[in-house]
Parts: sequence; C-alpha cells; structure tokens
Amino acid sequence: MAIPAYLWLTSEKGEQIKGSVNIEGREGSAEIVELMHSVNVPIDTITGQITAKCNHGDYALIKEVDSMSPYLYQGVATGKRYEKAELKFYKIDDAGQEAEYFRTTLEGVRVSEIEPFMLNVKDPNFANNNPLELFYLSYEKITWHHIDGNVIYTAICSDRRDA
Repeated sequence: MAIPAYLWLTSEKGEQIKGSVNIEGREGSAEIVELMHSVNVPIDTITGQITAKCNHGDYALIKEVDSMSPYLYQGVATGKRYEKAELKFYKIDDAGQEAEYFRTTLEGVRVSEIEPFMLNVKDPNFANNNPLELFYLSYEKITWHHIDGNVIYTAICSDRRDA
C-alpha cells in the first residue's frame, strides 16, 4: 500500500495550523490521501519555441475532514494568507522504516477553493470512508526538495504576488 503525504500549514504569524495526525514525527499534520499539481510552459509545436512564461496551477489536495478544516474554510472565506504549506513524502527505506524522501514547500499560500464531499456510504466499497475535502492552494513561491542527494529547485511565481 502507498504511504500518504503529510501537510503542515503555518500561519503568517509562524503558528502551526494543527491537523489531526498523531503519528510520531508527524504530529499536527494532515494526512493527504490524494494530490495533483500542474506546472507547464506553452511551447509552439512547429518551432519548439517557448511562447509564454511558465504557468503554475493551484496545488489540489484531498484529505479527511479534521481539525485543520475550519482554518481552510476561514482561508477561502476571508482570503487569509498563510506563510507556508509543507508537504512531506515518505517511502520505505533499506531498513524497512518510513523515511522522508521528498518535500514540497509552498510560500505565500492562499486557499483558493474547498469542496467537501462524502462517498456513497451505502456502497460497501465506501462504507468505511470518512467525509473528505478537496482544496486548492495557490502560492507565490514553490520549492521542490529531493532529500536523497539534496537536489533543490525553487520557482517564484511573480504573477501571484499581492498587489
């Protein structure tokens, strides 16, 4: 079975927005069960030339409704800005233990949309699923960090900065 990613959300005052995870080393995070993100650059199919600047889509995340949920709703309802959102990815290492191997850090974060949903509880395939929420994070800056080898790249999204 795949290992979920974990999200840590930090307020502009530097306070951690608590999720419901209580696993040692991941306390206060939110378990992410699904995510999607798109970064693309428009390229002319004939010339192969880049035709516009790089486009960063919002980071789409799915998690169970938890103690972080009201803060996400507050963020989308008020336009509140968060200092950062940090996603940590884990895999099984050579010793058979879960170890962080990749990290994505978003800075200048806003919740742009949130959609709660519940799978059909009368369908036996979904009977044990709790309510979920799909939410989108926009950001001003993103850093990808592959822990093994310490490979890091940061992109600044100047078109997303506050006016």
